[in-house]
Amino acid sequence: MKRLRGAIIGCGYFGRIHLAAWQRMPEVELVAACDLNFELLTNLGLRAYESAESMLQCEVLDFVDIATRPCSHLPLVKLTMRHRLPTICQKPMAPTWADAVDMVETAERADVLLMIHENWRWQPWYRAVRKMIDRGDIGTPVSYWFRTRDRDGVGTQPYPKQSYFRRIERFLIDEALVHHLDTARFLFGGIKRKDPVDTIALESGDAFVFGGPARLRYHGVSRTVPGSAPPALAISGRFNLTFRQYDVVK
Repeated sequence: MKRLRGAIIGCGYFGRIHLAAWQRMPEVELVAACDLNFELLTNLGLRAYESAESMLQCEVLDFVDIATRPCSHLPLVKLTMRHRLPTICQKPMAPTWADAVDMVETAERADVLLMIHENWRWQPWYRAVRKMIDRGDIGTPVSYWFRTRDRDGVGTQPYPKQSYFRRIERFLIDEALVHHLDTARFLFGGIKRKDPVDTIALESGDAFVFGGPARLRYHGVSRTVPGSAPPALAISGRFNLTFRQYDVVK
C-alpha cells in the first residue's frame, strides 16, 4: 500500500493534536512540519521549516494540513493550491466571509480538494444519533436545542493552552458555536451552497411567517435598515417573535 506523504503547517497546541493523529494512521507518512516559531519544531522527528513556501518547494507531498490561526488561512490556501496539493484547513475557516469565499473559489479554480477540519460530527455519540434519525427511530425532528458548558474559560487566566482565545472578538461563534452549527447540519441537513436562494426584502412592520417543511430550511433573516423603525417604538433594531402552533390532542 502506498502511504500518503503529508506535511503540517502550524505546530502549536492543536497542531500537535493533528500531528499525533496523523502519526497513528498507517496509511499516512508525515514527513515535514512548518512553524514561524522554530522551537516548536524540535524533537518532532520531521524535517523542519520556518517558511511554508520553502517546505512546499523542497518536499514531495500528497497533502498539507493547515493548523494555524484563521488570519493566515487564505494566503496559505492560495499557496497550497498553487502547488496543487489537497489541503485540510483547521476551523474557523477565515476571519471574514470574503476570505472564506476567496478560499473556496481559489480551490475551485485550481480544481484541488480543500477541506475544513470540523471534528465534532465525527464523535461517536453524534454518529449514533445520525443513524437513529436515518432509521426513523425518533420520527421526523422538528426542533433542535442544545446546551453546552465548558469551564476552561473561567478564572484569572482563562484558556491557558490557547491564551490568544482571550483576544478573539467573536470567540463564542468563531471558536465554539461553529461546532454546534456544523453538528446540526450533519444531523438534520441544511441549505447547500448551490441550492437556489430567494431574497425577500423586509421592512419595519413586516411579519415573516414560516411553517411546515419550511421550518427545517430556515436559517435567518438579515437586519432591517438602522433607524427604519417607527419613532414611537423607540428602538434601534428589531424584535424577533416566534409563534408556535400546537394541536391539542384530547
